[in-house]
Amino acid sequence: MARILNYVILIAVVIAVVAWALGLSGQIEIAAGEYWIGVSLPVAVLLLLGAFVLFHLGLRLYSWMVRTPERRKLRVDLDNRAMAEIAVTRAMVALAAGQPATARAELAEAKRLAGESAPLLAMEAEAARAQGDEAGVTAAYEALAARSDAKFLGLQGLMEQAKARGDAQAQERLAREAAKAEPRAQSLRLEQGEAAMRRQDWREALALAPDDAPIAPLALAAARDAETAAEARAFERQAFQADPGFAPAALALAARLGGDAGLSVLRQSWEAAPHPAIASAWIGPETDPAGRLRLVDDLTRTHVAHPESRALRALVALGAGQTVRARQDLVAWEQSGDLDRRWYQLMAALERAEQGAGFSDAAQHEWDRRAQEAPPSPAWVCEACGHIHPNWEPACSACGTVGRIVWRRPG
Repeated sequence: MARILNYVILIAVVIAVVAWALGLSGQIEIAAGEYWIGVSLPVAVLLLLGAFVLFHLGLRLYSWMVRTPERRKLRVDLDNRAMAEIAVTRAMVALAAGQPATARAELAEAKRLAGESAPLLAMEAEAARAQGDEAGVTAAYEALAARSDAKFLGLQGLMEQAKARGDAQAQERLAREAAKAEPRAQSLRLEQGEAAMRRQDWREALALAPDDAPIAPLALAAARDAETAAEARAFERQAFQADPGFAPAALALAARLGGDAGLSVLRQSWEAAPHPAIASAWIGPETDPAGRLRLVDDLTRTHVAHPESRALRALVALGAGQTVRARQDLVAWEQSGDLDRRWYQLMAALERAEQGAGFSDAAQHEWDRRAQEAPPSPAWVCEACGHIHPNWEPACSACGTVGRIVWRRPG
């Protein structure tokens, strides 16, 4: 609408100028030697106006002729892009239909029409993977990594390939390059954290660990490698705060703190998750049977019904010669129904203490048989592969998994 108004105004101005020129009087003469040209003033003004219009139209025509190849190229590019989009769509359909060869042919046609682009290369990598062409996958990811707008995408794909073939060194190198390309990528932190765990760099693994990672095992492992006592104490405290029921961390921190502070750590850990090693540390060097009983009563008063409490109370009572008290705890444990081999072993020890010389070898064999048939006692078990460890370790010696060795019944 605005353009129409402009044309109307321009026509009105031209008419006004013509009318004004027609109203002029006078004559314009041009003489050169014997030649003379004379026109009236209105005609001269109109000729001048016409010359201007012709000059303007000539410039427009020249500009149009100069830009014609560019316009034609733009039109061809637009047509090629439209055809390339159709080819890409056909490639996507072919991939979804499980026809990677067809998809790759369509992608090659799209590349010919519109040139190489990051989305095309990403699809080419997927099509090559679907066809089992790892060399093609690598070529596509390398082409992506060479582009400034998709370097991170290409490096991430190459990292996945390195991880699949077990090339840890290449994976770490690519992760460092990708971190420079995209420092905020969370997936890179995970890759770098896994690499740190593989080489058992516990400090770096802890620093890169996500929120759902096993923080307590990583922090305790870092404490073992600490260079100073203060640094080790800080890591042990971090491990204990992450999981108070993680007995190895509580034991390490309690031993380092000592005194009442150490006992407080042991009590908190026992209340979070009773563990026989915590009980041993709590009782400590106390050798007096009555004193040991008092310490056990103090420790187990809030978790007296827990199997670890029952086992500990019965064991210490037997050591003090208090068979009645030991039987009370073992009977209560039996009533809970949560028995393991330790119950049968303690019952055998109890009957031996009660019967003395009257306790026969046959009775002992019977208790041993029943113990073997019972569920096993808790141990340090790798949750990933089920391997049983004599002591806690940061990584499983059987499968290499980090942070998955827990205290529970095997099986």
